[in-house]
Amino acid sequence: GGSGAKNGAWIGAAAGAGLGLLIGVGVGVKQGAEVYGRYRAAFDACVAERSGQSEPSAAPATKD
Repeated sequence: GGSGAKNGAWIGAAAGAGLGLLIGVGVGVKQGAEVYGRYRAAFDACVAERSGQSEPSAAPATKD
């Protein structure tokens, strides 16, 4: 192959790498948002549960 084929191979490789990077970043952001959503829901539920208590709970019982 001539230099055109070599250039085409490099261009194809670069385009493939760029596309793979974009897809990877997109998937990572989506999964990160889902994990954060689950964390935030659990955090909000915990805060709501604690704020509903007027007095701090007693210390947990210890095993003898």
